[in-house]
Amino acid sequence: MKPFHIIAPIVLFGIFGATYLHHSRTTAAAEQTRLTEITQAAAQADLAKAQAEQKARDDAARRAAEKLAGELKAQAELDARWAADDLRLRAETDDYIKRGETLERKIKDLEVKLGAVRASTQTLTDEAHTLARSVELADIEKRNTELETQRLTEILVSKATGSSVPPATQP
Repeated sequence: MKPFHIIAPIVLFGIFGATYLHHSRTTAAAEQTRLTEITQAAAQADLAKAQAEQKARDDAARRAAEKLAGELKAQAELDARWAADDLRLRAETDDYIKRGETLERKIKDLEVKLGAVRASTQTLTDEAHTLARSVELADIEKRNTELETQRLTEILVSKATGSSVPPATQP
């Protein structure tokens, strides 16, 4: 066999081995660089995600604090309005109670006066009835007296006509 048959494959094998090693090293370095870049990108993505989540939590906490502050402010305003309304209603109630007591005293005074007026009215009515009865009795007595006078006059006239005395002339 010729030495060329042995040397050529060995040289070609050496070239192939060198090319393979060079290619596998550059590929491994490129793969390592790519993995490093992917890891860094993933780390940056995780960092960005963590920062976004932290920002979202901070925003949520801020909004919750603002909402709570707004609710507390609204509740404080509501409590203040209720307190003011309560004070106003108590003052109005006290005023109406005082006015009611005043009116109740006036009613009692007027009832006393009404009782006195009714009593005096009853007394006056009784006196009026008594006087009217006295007047009526006086009228009856007057009529009876006139009738008696008339009867006596007729008796005298009839006696006088029956006698020789002339009747009296009427003026």
